[in-house]
Amino acid sequence: MREFWELYTTFFRIGGLTFGGGLTMLPMLKYELVQKKNWVEEDDLLNYYAVGQCTPGIIAVNVSTFVGYKRKGIPGAIVSTLGMISPSLIIVSILAMFIQQFMDNPYVAHAVGGIKVVVCALMLNTVLTMGKKSIVDKITAVMAVGGGPATIPFLMDIPSRHDWYTKADVVNMLAISESTPGPIGINMATYAGFHAAGLTGGIVATFSLVLPSLIVIVIIAKILDKFNENPYVKSSFAMIRPVVTGLIATAVYGIFQTALFTAKDGSFQLPVFPLILCAVFFVAMNLKKLNKIHPFFWMVCGAVAGLIFKM
Repeated sequence: MREFWELYTTFFRIGGLTFGGGLTMLPMLKYELVQKKNWVEEDDLLNYYAVGQCTPGIIAVNVSTFVGYKRKGIPGAIVSTLGMISPSLIIVSILAMFIQQFMDNPYVAHAVGGIKVVVCALMLNTVLTMGKKSIVDKITAVMAVGGGPATIPFLMDIPSRHDWYTKADVVNMLAISESTPGPIGINMATYAGFHAAGLTGGIVATFSLVLPSLIVIVIIAKILDKFNENPYVKSSFAMIRPVVTGLIATAVYGIFQTALFTAKDGSFQLPVFPLILCAVFFVAMNLKKLNKIHPFFWMVCGAVAGLIFKM
């Protein structure tokens, strides 16, 4: 029972302390699972991300399911998944009642602006670290190509078939999802469900989004248990890792573009000070005495910087 509680609280902490969506959770996953808990090796984490990227559902949730299964079988997969989605379910349900007041609060906006800068630095640091391990020759360098999120088009299509919300509401969903911790896809599902049918709708929508990937990941994990030592499987993962690194690099580019280079009206901007601040955080994260610090510490620093400099 103790290990189940540890699985739940670990993924609850990851889901509750990470802003920006599934791929931006990678630094927190790496810290908690590789450095702190020593539950997985860094190469294993990349493998799980590879599987999570190639299967339906939210990448970070898929990874939590995979790790939970590896630790304690199907019950562990369920507990880990619940831990990952619980913060989104709680926070988004509360904020959905007061979304406009929340988004219009200048202090919240400034803090989120600073957090976005730190997320950029964390992601850049992570992709460079993993790139060193996964891209080892010219072939794997060519394999490092990327993709992007796919939840929003489905949400945009729902209003044409149901009267749960309007397309204009999707903007609010995205705004609150990007400004709150947890995977963006989960946050948006919770908000959409809450908007359509209150708290019950939020719970149903969240679990409906998670259930297919939970089933698929458990099946894949069972198969990989049997063939994990197969040389062909190992070779396949060796080639998939640089692709995952490329996907993460693409996500970093998208995060930089959205968080730093896009003004509130959607136009291009060149944010000199945020870029300098991002560089400062990046250098600090790589200092020998500071490179083991929990990513949440840097996010708090970013929020404080955002409030001080009114970002």
